[in-house]
Amino acid sequence: MKFSLITINYNNVSGLEKTIKSVFAQNYFSNDEFEYIIIDGGSTDGSVELIKKYAAEPDSKISKWVSEKDSGIYNAMNKGIRLSSGSIIGLLNSGDEALTEAYKNILELHKKNSEAILYGGMNMMQNGRFVKVYSFGAEDLPKQMIAHPASFVPKAVYEKYGFYDESFRSSGDWDLFVKFFKSGIKFIYTNEIYVNFDCSGISNSNEKLVVREDKRIVKKYGLKTRKQKLMDIYKILTFIIPGIFLYPVKRFLGSRIK
Repeated sequence: MKFSLITINYNNVSGLEKTIKSVFAQNYFSNDEFEYIIIDGGSTDGSVELIKKYAAEPDSKISKWVSEKDSGIYNAMNKGIRLSSGSIIGLLNSGDEALTEAYKNILELHKKNSEAILYGGMNMMQNGRFVKVYSFGAEDLPKQMIAHPASFVPKAVYEKYGFYDESFRSSGDWDLFVKFFKSGIKFIYTNEIYVNFDCSGISNSNEKLVVREDKRIVKKYGLKTRKQKLMDIYKILTFIIPGIFLYPVKRFLGSRIK
């Protein structure tokens, strides 16, 4: 079995170097157990020269790389997945850092649970400073995404259930993982923190885009968000509680759905 790790990048040379260095620090895999793939979107900021530099090192961990125009982050991710030869795949985007010995037990866990998605948590980082730990259970997927850079999907799962929908620009990971969840794929929480996640990515810089795409996913899968659930409770209460007594309840619920 082999673990494939994919980094996508576009004009983020400083973030890319940080990411590559964190991957090169993972020194516990044999050559036939690990491959590192970089998918660059045709950068013009020195990223390509940086990739070439690290790919030329005697003990380089870069197995494959391409630099060409793509249609977005999910197109780049799909390219990497299709290029991969590993039986389990992780995604570590440019600017994010794998923690020391982060992936040490991935293959062992994968061998025991070859059809399961493995996942853990990540540290949210802003300008190099720790913000919080992001770690939700797979049972929360109908409400919110788990830590995508700390999730590891068997290639066979992608091949059977589909790749990322490239019409999304920000929420395609949640879309696909809800699909996995609703298809009955087994998720196994590893209780590990894998990544320092850079909060300055697209999902955190365009709130309107995220909201619009999330609404699309909610409608697509018939999901119930927290707001919808609270409103459903209120609608039920209107049938059993006289209106005069319902006003305080309405105010209470309303303060939680804004």
